[in-house]
Amino acid sequence: MIRVAAAMAIIPKSKRLKLFVPWRSRSLPLDWDAEFERSRPLKMEIGFGNGQYLCSCAADDPDSNYVGVEMTWGSIKRACGLCCKHDVENVRLLWEDARTALAWDFRENSLESILALYPCPWPKKRHAKFRLFQPDFVALCNSRLKSGGTLTVVTDSSTYRDEMLETNTLARTGMSAHLECIPASFQTKYEKKWQETGQSEFYRLVFRKQVHQNIPKPEVQIVKHHLVPEFDPNTFAPKDEKDAFSVQFKQFIFDQKQQIGLLEVHTHEETIEQHFYIRIKKQENGWKIHPAGGPPLLPVPSVQRALDIVMECASL
Repeated sequence: MIRVAAAMAIIPKSKRLKLFVPWRSRSLPLDWDAEFERSRPLKMEIGFGNGQYLCSCAADDPDSNYVGVEMTWGSIKRACGLCCKHDVENVRLLWEDARTALAWDFRENSLESILALYPCPWPKKRHAKFRLFQPDFVALCNSRLKSGGTLTVVTDSSTYRDEMLETNTLARTGMSAHLECIPASFQTKYEKKWQETGQSEFYRLVFRKQVHQNIPKPEVQIVKHHLVPEFDPNTFAPKDEKDAFSVQFKQFIFDQKQQIGLLEVHTHEETIEQHFYIRIKKQENGWKIHPAGGPPLLPVPSVQRALDIVMECASL
């Protein structure tokens, strides 16, 4: 068994992070042959967790190139350490949402396969909209897969299994579906947890590309920052929108001493979902409104609309 903590402890930081791809500093879609410095079949894992299975697959299949996508920086660091400790070099890691990764970082017809082990089933009915493997996303996977390529999803949830089979039809996604009931096979943290509760049967859904779905890379736009003469944090209350796309405002924090506010934002348009912060800071000539630092942010219309709403609200 590969020990993640031990891997991180003995690998220098500079070497650990060499597998991380800073995609926002590259031309998109990415040139994966250049990133790996070789041309090989390209395979992707969504939500690789601590990276054990990703590292194992890449080690067992040195003639393929593997890309892992995760939303947490801790997972990126652990997977980097694990791969470096075991001299696995045919892996590259992306720190972003799988929707944005597929939409922006991969060309159409470029991937051999996509894998997701135990994606969150969002079991509560009111959270069902957050489930990843819905027709728009599966169609995006289709677009990036080569002809005959596969999207494999393994789940413990019979409810999620049934929903995926019912909604992701050939007509809606261009993918045929095949279901297998399997025993515990991947030794992930969550799989072990469910085994301990007595679950012995899991579900593997294999979607195979039959009809190509044409979904090009979204257009890039210049995100305009704003400057307003006055700002009152006590009356500031921007309203959500659900028109052309979804813009939702969450927690707002204001530091009175430093005269800086941070507003949590969630946007969703087509296959692109982003979670970020807007910074509102006092300057000599007014209050500047702009995206805060953090995970790379795609400059799409929903981001601009969020900034515009904040400016409009601050100007009232």
